Amino acid sequence: MQKAGLVLLNYNDSARTVNLARKSLDIKEFDKICVVDNCSTDDSYVKLKRLEKSDKITVLQSGANKGYASGNNIGARFLCNEVGVDIVFIANPDVEFNADLVRNILNTFDEKKEYGVLGAIMQKMDGNIDERPYIKIPTYLQEILLCFYSYNRYFEKKYPYTIQDKRVQTVDAIQGSLFAVRRSLLEKVGYLDENTFLFYEEMCLAKKISYFAPEYKEGLVTDAFYRHNHSASIKNSLSEMRTYRIYMKSKLYFNKTYQEKNTFLYILLKIATLISRLEKHVFCFLSNWRKNGRE
Repeated sequence: MQKAGLVLLNYNDSARTVNLARKSLDIKEFDKICVVDNCSTDDSYVKLKRLEKSDKITVLQSGANKGYASGNNIGARFLCNEVGVDIVFIANPDVEFNADLVRNILNTFDEKKEYGVLGAIMQKMDGNIDERPYIKIPTYLQEILLCFYSYNRYFEKKYPYTIQDKRVQTVDAIQGSLFAVRRSLLEKVGYLDENTFLFYEEMCLAKKISYFAPEYKEGLVTDAFYRHNHSASIKNSLSEMRTYRIYMKSKLYFNKTYQEKNTFLYILLKIATLISRLEKHVFCFLSNWRKNGRE
């Protein structure tokens, strides 16, 4: 069995992070758990440092909060360079998983050498499979159209997410809430792209793999499951509109950097993101108005 470690990234969410770290201590397949406090503005770091009563846990703190990719890279580099793990697991504090999932993924890495990234099927907290258990990378034109609510609904109906009848399903990208990646792949692609604050990190990684490590694929282990309390940590610290602005900024970065170079389509995408932000603002205003009206 390969040596494995877990990265947990915290930002003002110490209760959930501590809970998951303590549960993960019982998973013997983890040689080390690295908790990274991403420059929290509360007393998270003090609370997290208490976890170091266990030799299995190391708590680090970033110098500045530069986002999801940057924070997780701190933990991943520590596990690879200081601990010498072969497999890095990265998990959000708002997920639930068990030792069976970890063993299943590690066994799959041993059996399927062609996969550099593996994930499990994401479930909602009620146990139902999430509508998007993995990620599809849209075309440039689809990215423009997906800026609008009406096309989003059409796209989801026309291109539903399906789980194939095979143990490992090759996918465009694995959801970033919980995934595992080979150390050799991380080192080859230069770890996660740190130029986004939130969102699109998974698609950036998928593109980096296709450019720098095309011998590897991303796979969904279809008999492994975990539960995700969607965006609980994000909702604790970011307003809905600010989150949406960050999402659109990441969309622009991904398409400009990794999609086929097309100045005309990029300009259209930029215009579409501005219109989309206005559309989102109107939806938020109406939602709040209806909510206040009912109260």
